[in-house]
Amino acid sequence: MPFSLAKIAYQMCSPEDRSWYHAIPGHKLTVDIQNCCNHLISRSYQMENCQSLLPDVCTSAAMYGHLDCLRQAHLRGLPRDRHTTDAAVNDGNVEYLRYVHENGCEAERLEVALMSTITSEMAELEYSLLNDFNLPIDIFTVIDRRHNVEVLEILRRHGC
Repeated sequence: MPFSLAKIAYQMCSPEDRSWYHAIPGHKLTVDIQNCCNHLISRSYQMENCQSLLPDVCTSAAMYGHLDCLRQAHLRGLPRDRHTTDAAVNDGNVEYLRYVHENGCEAERLEVALMSTITSEMAELEYSLLNDFNLPIDIFTVIDRRHNVEVLEILRRHGC
């Protein structure tokens, strides 16, 4: 199943039903619906409408951290590019970076390593090093400015 039942049910609710749901006191399941979800879950989904209303559905899904939407958009042939990779890196979740990298999304490999260093995302940095993403020349300058010893230790372990 591409989407969780909770996300599908929430998306199909009327605005009044959503307001009622949010008014229930106590613990409830948080459902995060963004434009990428609306376009991909909608019953009246039309490829042309989706692309004209939101041309970067894949990038939007990566930006909001919706791996389910990213997978669905990819399966439906919606365009993805280096902006999708940038959004995946900025989100800080290595699972998104792995997905876009393994599914042929073009990536500026230097930027991935640099961004993961800047944002101190160690899992992403490890992933970029294990998958032979080249390191930018100025990466040690960035590390020095940020005083990030953990990044230096990871680079040393990988022979940099």
